[in-house]
Amino acid sequence: MKKFVLKSVLYLFVWIMSSFFLMMYLGVFKKQEKLNFVSNSISFNSKASFIYKNKLKLKHADYVILGSSMSLNNIDGVYLEKLSNKRVINLSSWGMKIRDFNGFLTQIYPNSKIIVNISFTDFGKSWIEKYLNFPFGDQNEYYNKVFNLNTFRQQVDQVGKYTNDSANRDYSSLNFDNTGSVLLSKRNFHISPKRWEGFHNPPSILELENFIDQLACLEKYKVYIFFSPERGKYKTANKYNSLSRLEAELKCRYRNVLFFNNYNQNYPDSMFVDCYHFNDEGAMKYSELIHEQINSF
Repeated sequence: MKKFVLKSVLYLFVWIMSSFFLMMYLGVFKKQEKLNFVSNSISFNSKASFIYKNKLKLKHADYVILGSSMSLNNIDGVYLEKLSNKRVINLSSWGMKIRDFNGFLTQIYPNSKIIVNISFTDFGKSWIEKYLNFPFGDQNEYYNKVFNLNTFRQQVDQVGKYTNDSANRDYSSLNFDNTGSVLLSKRNFHISPKRWEGFHNPPSILELENFIDQLACLEKYKVYIFFSPERGKYKTANKYNSLSRLEAELKCRYRNVLFFNNYNQNYPDSMFVDCYHFNDEGAMKYSELIHEQINSF
C-alpha cells in the first residue's frame, strides 16, 4: 500500500512538473523570437538573436563594430556601408566592455577590421552577467530560462516595446537596422533631463590601464578606436589630458591599433539625445568622419 501511494505521488509530481514546464514553454518560451537568452542584458540578448540570424553577414563582414551603446547608437552602419562599399555588422549592445566580446573571436574572421567607438562611459567594470552558452546560445538556453525565469519573462514582455516602430524615440530602442546599429530619432525623441546633463568624470589611471589591457584579445585584428565627442559644455582640460595619456599608451603597446581622438570635434546640441549619444543626424555625420579617418591610413 505504501509503495502504491509513493508511486502515485511520484507520478503525480512528475505529471504536474511536466505540465508546468510544457505550459511555460508554450505560453512564455515560444513567445520570444527576438531573444537569445544568454545574459542578464535584454540589449545583448536581442543582439545575440540578431547575430544568430545574420551569421553569414558576420562571416563575410569587412568591418565588425564592437562596444557599448556608444558604438550601437553613434555609428550608422548602413550609411558606413554605403560610404565605404564594405560589408558592416554591428555587434554592440548596452554596457558591453571589450572583454565581454572574448567569446566572439572564433566567429569573427581574421580579415575583418574592428571598429570600436568609446566615450567616458566606457571605463569601469562590466555589469553583463553571462549565462550558459554565451554569446549565442543553443538548446541549453532552456536551462537559462528555467533558472532565470523571472528575468526571462520580464525581457519577453519588454522586447516587443523596444523593437516597435516608435522605439527609436526612446533610449531603450533595440530596433536594429540591417547592420545591427540602432539610430535614435531626432524627431520627437523623449529626452530625459537627467541623461541630458549626465556627464562622467575622466577615467582614473587604473581604469585607463584596464581598458588598454582588454584590447589584448584583439591583437590578431586591425583595430580602429574612436573617441566620441560629448556635449560642448562638459569638455575640460582634465579630460583632454586623460585622452592624451590613453593615446600615448595605445601607441606604445599595440601596433595593430589606431586611435582617433574625436573628443575635440564640435557637434551642436541638436545632434545629441543626451550628454554622449547622438541622434540619427549626429550618427550620420559622425559615421562620415569615421569613414574619412579610416581612409586616411
